[in-house]
Amino acid sequence: MCTQPGEVISLPILADAADIGAQAAALFDLALTPTGFALIAIGLLVVCSLLVTRFGTEIIGATCIFLLSMMRLDSKFVDNTLVQPLQAIRDYSRPISLALILLLAMRALAFQRGERLKLLSVPCVIFFGFETYFLLMVGMFADLPRAIFGWVSIFAILIAYVLGLGRLLQPNQTGRAYVRMFLWAGIAFVAANMFQLTLGYSNAILKGRMAGISGNPQQFSATCCVFTIFFSYLFATTRGGSPLKWLGASMIGVMALFVLWSGSRTGALCFTVCLVAYFRTRVGRLAVLVLSVGVVLGLLTSLFSESTVGTDRFLYGSDTRTAVWLGALDEFVKSPLIGGIPVSGDDGMNYSESTYLRTLAMLGVFGGLQLLLVVVTMVGIAWRAWQIGRYRSDLAPIADVVVASTAFTLVVNIFEGFMFGILTYFIIHMYATFAMATYVADAGESNERVDPLAAEMKVTDGSAG
Repeated sequence: MCTQPGEVISLPILADAADIGAQAAALFDLALTPTGFALIAIGLLVVCSLLVTRFGTEIIGATCIFLLSMMRLDSKFVDNTLVQPLQAIRDYSRPISLALILLLAMRALAFQRGERLKLLSVPCVIFFGFETYFLLMVGMFADLPRAIFGWVSIFAILIAYVLGLGRLLQPNQTGRAYVRMFLWAGIAFVAANMFQLTLGYSNAILKGRMAGISGNPQQFSATCCVFTIFFSYLFATTRGGSPLKWLGASMIGVMALFVLWSGSRTGALCFTVCLVAYFRTRVGRLAVLVLSVGVVLGLLTSLFSESTVGTDRFLYGSDTRTAVWLGALDEFVKSPLIGGIPVSGDDGMNYSESTYLRTLAMLGVFGGLQLLLVVVTMVGIAWRAWQIGRYRSDLAPIADVVVASTAFTLVVNIFEGFMFGILTYFIIHMYATFAMATYVADAGESNERVDPLAAEMKVTDGSAG
C-alpha cells in the first residue's frame, strides 16, 4: 500500500509528530527576534545549570512530564486556546520537551550505575521493538519523515527515562527520585488547570466536558488517573500528622473532581482501577483515603454549582466504542497477516480507540503477537515487583506504583490507543513504569543474592504478618 498523489495522510494519534513541525518553525522564528533570542539564551543557561545536579535533573524530568500533559489535537469544532502564559507554553511545548529529553539523555548517562546491576527489562525492550516496527510500517507506507522523528523521540525517551534517569534509582533511595518527578508535574498540572478555569473557563470546558490544558476530555481524565497513582504513593508513605499526607489526599480529591467534570467513563473506570490496584492489600488505608477524598470532593462540588450537571453521561451516555471497534475488526479481516496503515481520509484512523484492536487492524497478526508479548512480560515483571514488595517493606510502595501503573496501562488501552503515541505523556509513563519495575526487581534480587537466608526469613515473616 503506497500513498497516491493528492491523498491526505491521516494519523491523528501521531498528531504530536505532525504538530511539532509547526511548533518548531514557530520557535525558530521566535529565536530570530531579539526578545526570543534572549529568552532562549536564558532558558538554556537555566537548564544547563540544573543539569549539573541530580536534583536539577529531576526538575527537568518533571518539566518534560508537565509539558507533555498539555498535548492538544487540532479540531475545527472546538476552541481550546488557553490563557496566557499557558498558551505560550503550549505553543512551544513539543520541541522544547524533545530538546529537554535529548539533553536528559546525554546528561543522565553521566550518572554512575552505583549499586544497580541492570537497567533494562524484557518488557521494555519488547515494547521498544513494537514501537519500532509500527514506525517502520508508517515510514514504508505513509510518512517517512514522521516515522524518523518518531523513532528518534522514543529512542531519546528510552535513554533518558530508563537508562539515564533510571540510574537515579538506588536501593537506599527506595525509588523516591522517580516518584518526585511525577509529583511535581502533578502539582503543576493541577495549578495550571485551576489557573485556566479561573481566567478561561469556557475554553477549558468543551461541549460540557472538561478538557483542561490537555485539549481532550479522554486524555485529560487519563492523565489525572496517572497522577492519582503517584499521589496515592505520597498519601501511603507519609505519617498521619504530616501535611504531605493530606496534600496527597487533597490532590486525589481534585483529580476525582476533574475526572467527574471530564465526563469520561473510561477515566472513571481507570481512576477506580488505579486506587484499588495500589491499595489492594490495605483496605483500611484505602477507606481512610476514600473518606478524605470524599470530604474534599464534597467541598469542591458545593463551591461549583455545575459540578454534577454532566454526571448523567456516566450512566446513560451513548455507545461510542462498538462501531469503532467493529470498524477495526473489519480492517483486520481485510489484511489479517500484516494489517494496513491507512493513508487517506479525514477519518482514516477513527478506530484508534483501542490499542489492541488497532494493532490487529494496522499491524495484523504479526504486530498482535508482539503486543501480546509486551502485555505478558509487563504483567510478569509487575507480578515480580508485587512479590518482592511482600517481603521488602522498603520496596513495597514503589512496587505498588508499578502494579497500579501496569493495571492502568492494560485497562486504558482497551478503550484508547495510547501505546501508539510518540512524544506523549503516556509513553513516558510506560517507560517510567518499566524503569521502576526493573529497579524493584534489581534491588530485590540483589538482596537475595547477598543474603538468601535473610531474604527467606523476611518472606516467612511477611507471610506470617
